[in-house]
Amino acid sequence: MPNKLQDGNTAILKVLENYAELHPIVEKYIKGTEKINWQADLESIGIKATETNFITKLELTTRLKGRQKDLLNKLGYNNWRKISEK
Repeated sequence: MPNKLQDGNTAILKVLENYAELHPIVEKYIKGTEKINWQADLESIGIKATETNFITKLELTTRLKGRQKDLLNKLGYNNWRKISEK
């Protein structure tokens, strides 16, 4: 049985709403009218962006919080250490 036709934007929003961690992003940037401030969003997860001569460099902040460490671990940060310990 084929799926019922629906607007593509509505379908994508329904998928995104299944992930609680995406709610702030959906509300601010997709449904809302706020301008994307990617540097502030990165800082909230423990990543600092600096720009020199039109080159952006990403670094971890010096003191990560527990949730920031957990997120970065889920993204694969420090995997090389885990692999080399085996």
